Amino acid sequence: MCPPSPHTGKDSPMLPKGLLVTDPHGQEFLLVPEERGAAAGYTLSVLQRHDDQWIRLEPHASRRLRESMLGALLEFFGNLCRILNHNSDGTHRIKKHAPSTRSQPPRTTTGKLREPS
Repeated sequence: MCPPSPHTGKDSPMLPKGLLVTDPHGQEFLLVPEERGAAAGYTLSVLQRHDDQWIRLEPHASRRLRESMLGALLEFFGNLCRILNHNSDGTHRIKKHAPSTRSQPPRTTTGKLREPS
């Protein structure tokens, strides 16, 4: 159940507006998906906060910044998974996608090669 909205007083879902990231100097950036039109699909835009206003950065100038922000997003999800795994009761852990070695019986060898038949 979602918390009541302060604007309507009713239960309403929270909607993400973008990814907020702060650089080492305290500057805030917002990564937002934006629709470019029917044929072009979506793009990721970077906004930078200047004097309490969000200013859109030019795509060619913000390419490396977008990549760093996506890296921060992946790091956030990795941390979130670790926290969820640590806080779970053990029966609902997020499992790694590694094949189970228990499903195959161990092979035994005698050290001798068979002759071809």
